[in-house]
Amino acid sequence: MNRWFIFLLMLCAPAAWAAESWELKIHGHHRYVFGDVILQGYVQLPWEVSVTFTVDQGQFVAGSGLAQWKGSASKGSHPPQWFNCELLEGSYLDPNLKLLEMPRVRFSRFPIAGVIEQGQLTIRPGYEVPGNYLAIRYGCETRDPGAVEWFLFASRSKNEEGKRQDAEINEQGDYRSAVIREVKVLPPNDVVSMPLQDGWSFQQGHQEADYFATYQLTRR
Repeated sequence: MNRWFIFLLMLCAPAAWAAESWELKIHGHHRYVFGDVILQGYVQLPWEVSVTFTVDQGQFVAGSGLAQWKGSASKGSHPPQWFNCELLEGSYLDPNLKLLEMPRVRFSRFPIAGVIEQGQLTIRPGYEVPGNYLAIRYGCETRDPGAVEWFLFASRSKNEEGKRQDAEINEQGDYRSAVIREVKVLPPNDVVSMPLQDGWSFQQGHQEADYFATYQLTRR
């Protein structure tokens, strides 16, 4: 009887001790705004970050991340129909003088470190400041006479807020246009903690905000 009992334990043990695969999916959008709350034109891009990792006997073993922008860009204006903004193709030089195309995610793949303590999961991406980001080039234009001062206002706004954007402005009569290069940080940008619980979720911002993100943790 004891031998059969031990044999059954041996059969069950691999299932009980098998490593588990988990995924933290973060998806949302960034709104790239030229201007401020009162007067603005913008382009909005959706993105998705997937962090997969393995847990073995309660220990974090290995993890990796995949970041991408996906879906179509949308646009908007405040006041409505004053400004027309579009996502543009473009390029920039990285610190190594390599020409890169935009839109571009700085790190499309990256390592993830983590630790589990008392049922709490803490992860950290394998990059440092300025972190991971989505860089784009977009343009905004108007022929509305009431928007003439908007471009000066927008330029002041970006400088005062310290936005990571570079704008080229063109003025011809009542026609105003701006071509903007800008980057927005993608999560996870630093340490993120959460309960190691299948189905856990969290939300930042809302659908109409400049930044919106939902976190969903699942065991696969």
